[in-house]
Amino acid sequence: MGFCKRHPRLCAVIIAFLLYGVACVVGGIVLAEFAIHPPRDRASKIPTTIFPRYLGISEEPVEIQARDGAILRATYALPNSNDNGKTVIALHGVADERSGMIGFARLFLANGYRVLLPDSRAQGGAKEGLPPMVFSKGMTCIDGSIG
Repeated sequence: MGFCKRHPRLCAVIIAFLLYGVACVVGGIVLAEFAIHPPRDRASKIPTTIFPRYLGISEEPVEIQARDGAILRATYALPNSNDNGKTVIALHGVADERSGMIGFARLFLANGYRVLLPDSRAQGGAKEGLPPMVFSKGMTCIDGSIG
């Protein structure tokens, strides 16, 4: 402690830099944890229909069983009019679920596209399977067409 008594300002600067370094390391660890393991508390709040009823959009729930046995859930929506027969798959981001893509889905539906809104593995209504940031060996294929 003799050093801090002789050079109190220098000691304060050194302590401040040490605290700053510790704060940066702890903050980095916390941010990395949220990036790798995002919170998924919205899954219990997913309604059976995701579009407001007043829009009159025809939608149906879709369930696909992957090769590993996981049930992948989605919503398939059809436009009210001028259906061009083409389908768009709208994929949501990390820590989100299919209803997070309603804005884009409404845009495509208004232009005559059908829209498939799937939930990623272990997100939204898909409570089974590996999280989306974990890659498994091989890919899951969907045979046939929807609609």
